[in-house]
Amino acid sequence: MKRKENLTLRKVRALETKKLIFDSAIKLINEKGYDGVSIDDITTQAGTAKGTFYIYFKNKEHIILERFKKIDNAYLRFFKKLNKNQPASQNLLSFVKDQQKFALSNFGLELLKVVYISQLTPNKEKIFLADENRVLYKIVDEIINRGQQEGEFRKDISAKELTSLVTFMMRSFLYEWCINDGKFDLIETGQRFFSMFINDMLKSRPT
Repeated sequence: MKRKENLTLRKVRALETKKLIFDSAIKLINEKGYDGVSIDDITTQAGTAKGTFYIYFKNKEHIILERFKKIDNAYLRFFKKLNKNQPASQNLLSFVKDQQKFALSNFGLELLKVVYISQLTPNKEKIFLADENRVLYKIVDEIINRGQQEGEFRKDISAKELTSLVTFMMRSFLYEWCINDGKFDLIETGQRFFSMFINDMLKSRPT
């Protein structure tokens, strides 16, 4: 019994150490930029040995990717809080807004750039931004299907195709914000853009 308790304590301490390194890295990257922070900087900030860093992370990029992989949990929270009595178009617009607010507050420009660059670099760890098995696709697909069933969204294009189009635009908009160095308001411009996109591309037209 005592041995089990000790193992549990070691696991707790390991998780605490990993979180300390992770939080220190994110703080420094947000302050100095990704390229301005070294592994030595991170371990100094965390008060750990450099070797300890490599127990939990392969490199700086691995920290960012690990954080991004948890984003689907946030998407589920956003979806659950949607008012399903509202039109599907309003649900979709609200969901996009929550996604962009989360990206802005939990990643920011520097970290999002790292995510996109990592996915364009050969032999790097992939997080499958375009993986249609992700929670993001399932959420958007459910909203699109409801919009079609209620006659709000067009039916001449399948729900799967519309879902791919919407998720493509969501990724593209964040990418555009990154390559413009955040020079436009992500949320305000995003709401205007996606309002036009939904009205012009998704909504059904009177026959």
